[in-house]
Amino acid sequence: MRTTGGGGGYLSSTARAAVGTARVLELFQTTPPSWIRPLLTLTSPVDGHGGRGRPAFELGRAEPVDGAVAVPLTWTPDLGEATFSRLVGAFVIAEDGGGTVLTLGGVVEGGEEARSRSTLDAVLRRVVRAIEAAYPVG
Repeated sequence: MRTTGGGGGYLSSTARAAVGTARVLELFQTTPPSWIRPLLTLTSPVDGHGGRGRPAFELGRAEPVDGAVAVPLTWTPDLGEATFSRLVGAFVIAEDGGGTVLTLGGVVEGGEEARSRSTLDAVLRRVVRAIEAAYPVG
């Protein structure tokens, strides 16, 4: 897991899934994207900070970008003031020797840098686990 950026600017997190890129793209192209809804509609307050409203997300259509595929994402989590209030970016999906490298990144608004990084890392870990559960290796 690698996170870069933060603090109300560009923030990204990268992880590897032990699943082929074609299968990962199948999941991201599912309409509606019901498999990812529970992962992006987190509503738990963080460390006693109450939520700000209703969480929401929108995934766009996959598009090729620099040898990878980007799936645009607009996300407004509801995790309290310590975490970013909005992310406009993408999941970037790239082949990696039989597996897939996923990057979740974008421009964030608000929140504390450390909490926002932690949130992005946690969500990407959950996405990778969901992908690997959908397509077990073995």
